[in-house]
Amino acid sequence: MNPLPVDSIPVRLPHYRLRDGGLYFLISRRPVTLLSAREQAVWESLDGSVRVRDVAARFPAGAGEAALRRFVELGVCLPVAASFPEGRRRVLVLEPHMDDAALSLGGVLWSRRAECEFTIVSITGRSNFTSYYNLERDYLDVDVVSALRRAESELFARAVGGRHVALDLPEAPLRYRPGPWTLDWFRRHHASISAFIGHTSGPEELRTWTERIRQLLRDILADEVWAPIGVGPHTDHELARNAFMTILRADPDLLRRCEVRLYQEVPYAAQFPHFTSAIVEELARSGARLELETVTVTEAFPDKLRLISVFGSQFKLEVLRPGIEAAARAAAAEGGGMAEILYRVAAPPERLDFLALSVGAPEVRRLATELGPWIERHRHARCIRLFIRPPAGRWAEDMRCLLETFPVARFSVRAAREALAEATDVRSPRIEVGSIGRGPAAWALGVLSANLEGPAPTLILAFADRMREARRLSMLLPLSDTLVVPSMNHLVLALRLLAGAGGPRSDLEASKGPAAT
Repeated sequence: MNPLPVDSIPVRLPHYRLRDGGLYFLISRRPVTLLSAREQAVWESLDGSVRVRDVAARFPAGAGEAALRRFVELGVCLPVAASFPEGRRRVLVLEPHMDDAALSLGGVLWSRRAECEFTIVSITGRSNFTSYYNLERDYLDVDVVSALRRAESELFARAVGGRHVALDLPEAPLRYRPGPWTLDWFRRHHASISAFIGHTSGPEELRTWTERIRQLLRDILADEVWAPIGVGPHTDHELARNAFMTILRADPDLLRRCEVRLYQEVPYAAQFPHFTSAIVEELARSGARLELETVTVTEAFPDKLRLISVFGSQFKLEVLRPGIEAAARAAAAEGGGMAEILYRVAAPPERLDFLALSVGAPEVRRLATELGPWIERHRHARCIRLFIRPPAGRWAEDMRCLLETFPVARFSVRAAREALAEATDVRSPRIEVGSIGRGPAAWALGVLSANLEGPAPTLILAFADRMREARRLSMLLPLSDTLVVPSMNHLVLALRLLAGAGGPRSDLEASKGPAAT
């Protein structure tokens, strides 16, 4: 390991706690390492302002420097520069969440830190998401997690010579339910929260995000603005892109003084390798002119990976590393090495079709061609059956749309257990909800039993990779007019496409109740 620059400032990563002589990661019960008494003293001296040379002077005979080197090697401490050049170009970087800029642009931000003064703005500054989600651990306090994630982002921004700003908008899970959450409630709603994350946001959220970003652009003077291109099935990424593009099209004077760039998002670019080009092509059809900028970050790539580890509350680097590297290699293409991609906006779009910019647009358009005639046949049906395997995510909003589309129908819903918690939180005299057990046999039995109730128009909502199985199930209802749909999101987007407007309203009473218990 090279000697630490004496003027650099060693900063403790915010996830680590010193207790009982050991360093612990958040609520872990096993220490990352045990520290000697001298190392504990060095650790506690790191207040975010003391420099390496000060630590060396306070702990002589090389003890201070040895402790610092060990902390850096363990990945629990990050040295950052004490100062950066004056008069750098001001660049405002918008990110949906507190880690997206690092994942997508970490190489560019690091390599340009001496020439650009970055202001990294996280649109969602309220969060309770950590990697403990998938472990279903009780680490869900919004204030605690939000503060931790802001500390991570502030350290990353400091490392690239910039600053971090977090808006107070909630990210997707907290729009599903603001909180507080108990662990029992979270376990029951976990699948529905995931469905919410993958569900297209509504017009009210778009208005809110657009206004907050518009105000931000008024308040922060910048020479350049970089915004996400919206790759990925995450509703917050699409929402950030749509809000920014709304401003770019409707309020061009606000950005006329700036260079505007869209950046490709990582690791989504590796997971959906053709979607960036699909967005670029759709924006071109909408009248925008985008100029590709491929930035080589081969030399900076090890530093990017090192800096990404700052976001330890969100992921283990080794889990995301294959996708990050794959995206960088693909961006470099024939040139070899590693690269990151931006698009300079030479001209804004003349119109916007947000459905065309979404991941599932082709499937939604195909569904609409089947759904339109089906609706006309059953608009005045007295009863409509729904078999639901994937949770809706936005059950109250989506059912509001269906109730309006079929104004006299009673909905007989049979849902998988994972979807029940959300569905039973909503009350309406026109909706009856029951459950179906796990496994193909339980679903076949549930569908067969529907025959005893007589024929009725039927919707089977299946996962996208279970469509063939769902079509086989539909054959068990020979006298019913059955339509198979990949998800509630696809269904509602197709309804909105057919209506040519946002989702309608009805007399549905959405009873989410008090704070989750």
